[in-house]
Amino acid sequence: MTVLLILLSFPVQDAGDWYALLQNRFLHESSADYLISGGPGPVLSDGLPLAAMGSVPGDLSWPDAEVKDPLQSGIWGGGKWNTAVTHGGLQDTLSLSRIGLIQNTGDHSRYSFELDRPLPWNMSGNFDLTRDDSVSLSQGMLSRGPFSLTGASWESGGHGWGAWGGWNGGSAYARAGFSRLYENDRRPELLAGISSEFGGTVLELGAAAARVDSSFEYRTAGGISFSPGPLQVSLSGEYREEGPGFWGGATWDPGPVSLSLFHSSPAEGDPFQGMSLRGGSFNLLGRTGDDPAAAADWSLETGLVRGKAAAAWFFKGDSLAVNCRVLLGRNWYRGRVEAGPRFTGGMNDSGEWTGTVDAVLGFTLLPFSIGAAMEDIADEGGRTWSFGITWAFTDGPPEVPEGDEDGR
Repeated sequence: MTVLLILLSFPVQDAGDWYALLQNRFLHESSADYLISGGPGPVLSDGLPLAAMGSVPGDLSWPDAEVKDPLQSGIWGGGKWNTAVTHGGLQDTLSLSRIGLIQNTGDHSRYSFELDRPLPWNMSGNFDLTRDDSVSLSQGMLSRGPFSLTGASWESGGHGWGAWGGWNGGSAYARAGFSRLYENDRRPELLAGISSEFGGTVLELGAAAARVDSSFEYRTAGGISFSPGPLQVSLSGEYREEGPGFWGGATWDPGPVSLSLFHSSPAEGDPFQGMSLRGGSFNLLGRTGDDPAAAADWSLETGLVRGKAAAAWFFKGDSLAVNCRVLLGRNWYRGRVEAGPRFTGGMNDSGEWTGTVDAVLGFTLLPFSIGAAMEDIADEGGRTWSFGITWAFTDGPPEVPEGDEDGR
């Protein structure tokens, strides 16, 4: 009985931390959008490019990242699929601490640290540190009202860093920063934008500029969108040194399924057309143009099974890409035990399969999780073992005695 009372005293929290740390680049790669895009794209942080000019590596282990299509990416997406990172509103009353460490018998150890908490002077702070093999990311954000200060440092085939200070007033925003995207690179930058709504029609305008090496680079962006009934229409464009780019389309969203059709002529790259059919647990995507492809993903989460499968077929190269996982589990009081396989790979035009097969196991007794995996099972020379632990804790808002408004 004592053991049962102890188990029931643990808080109810997300039980997927151990798997998120085991999964390379976390979970956003097992999606139809990621596979059909051909790999990580430019990084958008809360809808804005993390670097005003140039590109930050998209293969970093960005927390809470997802890949979005050209329509979803908005005026700063460049008409391409983008890696979208969302910070959301920082906590002003809650504190979140999360830490994880996965040791690997080869050279593929992983760790993560996250802290989100209120600070003095009505400020909030968020700090993240992740590493996946040789790829690492450190970032921090301080926020007070409409003002924010962000810094990031990363390692992915080279070292880069940046710092940005911004103001967001809702219908207008501005940001200044300084970054280093590659060796001997120094780029001060400015970015600003406004938006306005007139009777259901939204107009957006933005501009960015940076001094790169000894040259001056710039880009302007704009878009208009309106929603006649369940139909949402958007048109966006940009102009940069490489030339103009245009993209737009329509989304029919009566719920719970939405259908989108779009065309994109990016400033860099070939024109293409796309479609998407999205539901709560599935996505079907198609792309035509110079590199036609079709992709789909499907997710399932029940008391017994949770998993996701994604696949993409590239008609030009006659090849297939697959990313899938299945975890069978059982809830145990406030804990859960689950295990299953994971596969990432593909087939070339000769019918030859390449990829990795892993077996993963996790046990969660919140706020702790223990994970283990046998990775790359089929490769006798490269097979490795991984094992580790994650810990997450959230404390609630402070209790203020009745009649004590200042909390003293």
